[in-house]
Order: sequence, then C-alpha cells, then structure tokens
Amino acid sequence: MPVNLKGSKVQMLSGDTQKTAKAAEEQARLDELAADPARGGKIDEKTQREAEIGLELEKSGKLTPRITRDPTGRAEFIDGNGTKWDIKSFDSRYPPRKGGFSLQRDMVKIRKELDKGENVILNSENLSAQHVQELKGAVDALEPALKSRIMWFP
Repeated sequence: MPVNLKGSKVQMLSGDTQKTAKAAEEQARLDELAADPARGGKIDEKTQREAEIGLELEKSGKLTPRITRDPTGRAEFIDGNGTKWDIKSFDSRYPPRKGGFSLQRDMVKIRKELDKGENVILNSENLSAQHVQELKGAVDALEPALKSRIMWFP
C-alpha cells in the first residue's frame, strides 16, 4: 500500500484515495493542456478536445512524452523531443460555406502549418469516409518530407 509522509507520521493511502488522487492528477494535466495561450489561456470545447487528443496520442506512444502546450500559442503542443504539433480538425457535418470540410481550403491550412515548421495532427473523427479518402489522397500526394510530418487521429 502506498505511503504518504505527513510531518513525522506515516499514513497509508487506501485504494480509493489513490484512485481519487490519480483522477485529480489526470484532470489537472488535461486542464493544463486545454488552456490555450492563443486564446488567453481560455478552455473551451475545442481546446478540451485538443488536450484529449494530445493525451491519447501520448498514451499510445505516437507522441513522445511529456507533451506540453506551446506557450507561444502557435502550435497546440510541443512533444518530449521539442517537436511542435498543430491539430487540424475537419468536419463533414456542415457545408463548406459554413466551415465544413473543403479539400482545397483545408489542404491550404495544412500546408501553411507545415511551412511554419510545425508538424500536423489531422483529426478526422468528424469526417465522412469519402472525405477521409479525399484527404488521405491529397496528403499522400505531398512530397515525402512533408508527408512524414503528418499524423492521423484517430
């Protein structure tokens, strides 16, 4: 059983206390990653999802631990190797004129981030199968040096 040192007394931590402490630690990390400097440290649904994606990719070994928010706000995260990652999320649920997926426009966004020296995580969870295939085809057509700096989620 884990031990907590308080003053000169040794306290044994129960399983429930351990779980509560771990949950609080995980929530604090999620909040830390969700606070976007580009938005004045504000946390909203978008930044919350970015943090969740970053942590999922870190836990799966696809991003080198320990990811942190980019303090400049230009990229979403900096991984344990110092590599900057920007998340681009696309959505097929809306028409292009209302912010929905547009292959041409969204490839320009991806290329812009790559040109700034950032790597890109493509969040395809709200894309239709057809749009995923279109985007994969466009990414596959990029030169290998650029294509190697793109990661897919999920």
